[in-house]
Order: sequence, then C-alpha cells, then structure tokens
Amino acid sequence: MLFRKYLAFVPSTSPWIWCCLLTWWADRLFVEFGHRATDTPLCTHNALQYVTVHQYLTIAAVTAQIIYSVRERLIQFRREAAIMMGTGNVPCTLHIYIIQTIVCIAWTTIVVCLVDVSPWLCIETVVNNRASISFAAVILIFIALPVEAWIWDKTLQDALKYHSGPIDI
Repeated sequence: MLFRKYLAFVPSTSPWIWCCLLTWWADRLFVEFGHRATDTPLCTHNALQYVTVHQYLTIAAVTAQIIYSVRERLIQFRREAAIMMGTGNVPCTLHIYIIQTIVCIAWTTIVVCLVDVSPWLCIETVVNNRASISFAAVILIFIALPVEAWIWDKTLQDALKYHSGPIDI
C-alpha cells in the first residue's frame, strides 16, 4: 500500500468534521446578522455564541468520524485480505482502530486550531499554543500513516504466510 493520498485528510474529516465546521460558520453568520442571546457569554476571540454546545458537537462529530473512518478502513482491509488469502477470515485489525483514531483526532486538532471560527479558540491555552498544537498534530499524522501502511502490509503478509485450512468464501 502506498502512502495514503492527501495524508488521509478527506477520509479522516469527511463528512462529520465538515458538518461540524459548517455549524461553526452558521453560528458566526447568525451573530453577524444580529442573532445574539443576552444570557450566553460571547467568545472574545471569534464572537461565537453557543461555544459549549459547539464543543460538545465537535466531540460527537469526532467520535462519529472515527467510527465512520474505521468502518471504511475495515471494509477495505477485509476486501484486500479476501483477495490475497481467498478467505473471509481476517487477522487482528486492532491497528486499524488505533491508527484511524489517531489520524482523525490529529486532523480535527489541526482544523480546530487553524480555523478562526472554532469554538475551541475560546480556550486561552488553545489560542496561545495553536501553532505548536497544530505542528504536533502534523507530526503525528506523518508518523501514523507510514506506520499504518507498514503494519497493514505486515499483517496481510503474515496472514498469508501462516494461513492454513480450507478456503471459506
């Protein structure tokens, strides 16, 4: 498997993280149009109104994106294993769960730190360290994707090498 195209940005952020991003922009647009509740504190960085709600939605979107991304990678892994081994039995896929979780969280961290309408920029620590946090997430992606490719190939090769028994398609 080659190094995943576009550093796995699209499969790790679409569709759930993008839906979350759209809600941030919609909130910002409504604030610009004058929709503002008087009892909610405003974020001083980007004037978002429903900061806590957006933070919870971001966590829910990341969780949904991890589930979606893992599911897609498992389907691909099973398809590849079936082609190579001629069987529906696949070896351990724990590495897919772990690395997809890392990649999804890292891409979301980059989006959260670099998009100006992010509700996470209302937290002083994130605003002050957003370049460092983004850089650490990029490094994590550059490490996780080649490691995933190596483990992916190694797992399939080992399964092919040690596979014995009848073929059950």
